[in-house]
Amino acid sequence: MGVFSSAALAGTFVLCLICLFWLVRLAARVSELQDASQFLKASRVASLEERLTETEETLSGLANRVKMMRVRSAVNHVQDKAASNGLPDPHRDPDGWRRAMNTRLAQSKLGL
Repeated sequence: MGVFSSAALAGTFVLCLICLFWLVRLAARVSELQDASQFLKASRVASLEERLTETEETLSGLANRVKMMRVRSAVNHVQDKAASNGLPDPHRDPDGWRRAMNTRLAQSKLGL
């Protein structure tokens, strides 16, 4: 029975060593995963900040385009309106506009 006890004790010791080795490897992997997850979280935050910055730049560019499109449309509308009246633009050609208005007033006084 002494030999059996020694063999059982040696087997248990070997199993404990194997389990200890396995647990140490598992703890090392968990530690690596925690480090990797912290890096990924930081990377995710940086990625989100970068995307947000790019989105803000894109939106501001689009807002400027829309603003300039409205300005061009308003200028074209004013030019089309002035061209349809046959009058020069009062902002670009104030003297021509003044002459045209004086001519129109004179014609209305004469009844033409």
